[in-house]
Amino acid sequence: MAPSAIDETTLVVPDNKRPPERIYPPAKIFPVREARFEDPIPIHEDGRQKALAQPTGGAVIVIDNGSSNVRAGWSFDAAPRFSIPPIMAKYRDRKLGKTYSFAGSDCYADTTAKGHLRYAFEAGSGIVSSWDVMEHVLDYTFLKLGLNGVDGAIDMPIVMTEAVANLPYSRKTMTEIIFECYGAPSLTYGIDSLFSYNYNGGKTGLVVSSSYTSTHVIPVYNSKAMLAQATRLNWGGWHASEYLLKLIRLKYPSFAGKLNHSQAEHMLRDYGYISTDYNQELKTYLDWTGLEDRDIVIQYPFTEEIIVQKSQEELDHEAALERIIKELDKAVRKGRMKDVGGDEEEAEVPVFDLVDVPDEELDDLGIKAKKQQRLAKANYDARQRAKAEKEAEKARIVEEKRLDEERREKDLEGWLGERHEARAVTLQKMKEKERMKQDLGNRKSLASQIRMKSLANLASDNPTKKRRRGGDDDTFGADDDDWGVYRDIADNASDEEEEDLVGKLTTLEQDLLIRTGATELNQIHLNVERIRVPEVIFQPSIAGVDQAGLVEIAGDILNQRLAGIPNRDDFLRDIFLTGGNTLFNNFDARLRAELMALLPAGAPLTIRPAKDAVLDAWRGAAQWAGSSSWKAAAVSRQEYEEKGSEYFKEHNLGNAFVQ
Repeated sequence: MAPSAIDETTLVVPDNKRPPERIYPPAKIFPVREARFEDPIPIHEDGRQKALAQPTGGAVIVIDNGSSNVRAGWSFDAAPRFSIPPIMAKYRDRKLGKTYSFAGSDCYADTTAKGHLRYAFEAGSGIVSSWDVMEHVLDYTFLKLGLNGVDGAIDMPIVMTEAVANLPYSRKTMTEIIFECYGAPSLTYGIDSLFSYNYNGGKTGLVVSSSYTSTHVIPVYNSKAMLAQATRLNWGGWHASEYLLKLIRLKYPSFAGKLNHSQAEHMLRDYGYISTDYNQELKTYLDWTGLEDRDIVIQYPFTEEIIVQKSQEELDHEAALERIIKELDKAVRKGRMKDVGGDEEEAEVPVFDLVDVPDEELDDLGIKAKKQQRLAKANYDARQRAKAEKEAEKARIVEEKRLDEERREKDLEGWLGERHEARAVTLQKMKEKERMKQDLGNRKSLASQIRMKSLANLASDNPTKKRRRGGDDDTFGADDDDWGVYRDIADNASDEEEEDLVGKLTTLEQDLLIRTGATELNQIHLNVERIRVPEVIFQPSIAGVDQAGLVEIAGDILNQRLAGIPNRDDFLRDIFLTGGNTLFNNFDARLRAELMALLPAGAPLTIRPAKDAVLDAWRGAAQWAGSSSWKAAAVSRQEYEEKGSEYFKEHNLGNAFVQ
């Protein structure tokens, strides 16, 4: 039988003709990480006992004095005993009458201490700027090593790392502290990256050291550093974290979470990498294809608003309570009208029976009452108009929301486009007002000059202003445009305007995230930043650093400064990478690819990373301590007292003396 017109028919599409459904994997969400207190560091009494059992010169205190972490231990250890950040916190609890002081990671164990953090090193440099903090960190270090004698003296030799071309004043002050405060028998300095190179068996090569506060390229020939040819790039892990933090704040100007430097450090360490072809990868990084694999979502903690679902019985009780409250309010208003002599019905609908009565028909009391009713009617009509306008405004807002919701459901792409465009316009206005604020602070800027011209014009005895034809009378203010001069004089970005822009931006961002909950509102998406921030070491201009990149520096040293050396290729055979900032994925591959383009064809280029880019500096110093080279380079307490705090001895792994 043929199918009838009312039978339901189903169109069957073969499986091979159906378009494939795109299934997107869930987002990669990771919790935000930052520096925090983990476990207390115990006092290593066994280290002190082992040190006493060593032969003379066999036990040396080794301190890798880095601006990111201070690592300390004994020369006979395979690794440092502990690693702490060079920070301290000190505050006084007035209620308890006690003063509390913390050092290292212990500062994160106390909530109040976090707000009193102080850093030993100047931000972004390897120079100690707060010596009381440095001394506090050294106290903590020696205490944890078990050197907590009653007199506080340290009776063991000390080997300490320092930065390339360390300032004489910094070395002088550190030497005075070690000998005067702790009474150490001897002290020796050395460069951290050279210790790492020596520990990894290097003799002749090019040391590329990228650490927390700087990047150095140092040629080494027959185990002797050629410091006169070394070059410094002012970029390290600290600068990269600061740059990432600026990018995040620019990307999320009204982010509710608390952003800090430590979080940015962990984001870079966990998710950043070096692109093998930055320009090409950057072109397609934000494409939808594969973006789910490149996008990292960082989840910040938040307090979720819990909406209590009420039962029908509870809702009925609330409705009954509201009715009772309304009736009581009505009764109170009626009672108040009785007290002032009015009628109960007037509380609902006022009566103005004398307003339309002619004055001729009224006596004096009636005319007086008519005037009172006319005034009361005017007030009543004004209230009714205001009420009607308020109701109309509420209805308009409800209608706008309904139409907006309807459009969002019908044309989501267009709706999102409008919101994104409005958000971009708002951000641009905020930038312009911020720029105008800065321009007004510069007396040479055009905006500042216009403002001063307006002030001078107002203060003049014969100001230039509009005058009406036929007289010289001052008519300032007759035209609304006259008042614009005060807007020119005033700060263009007033607090009210800024609040309006911030409120508008917040509303737009909430609209864009209207389908999301508090979870998404407290998330940060890392995508292009994962390659943009690490790329700065190769292209410093990205972050506004006016220096050559790492490849240009290394190429200049190899092709220009070392070009006259007969065995120049020995440097190419051992390009050594050390420092925590070289741990990004593809760092060695990118450096090799770009250096090959600068070198002659067939150049014997070999790049090798350190066994442990972070700890090999300490291990190298520990291995060197106790050797004949160390004994010759150590400055004894007797030499310090005789020759002064600026005296030190040069050696293959240390800085050169500069007057």
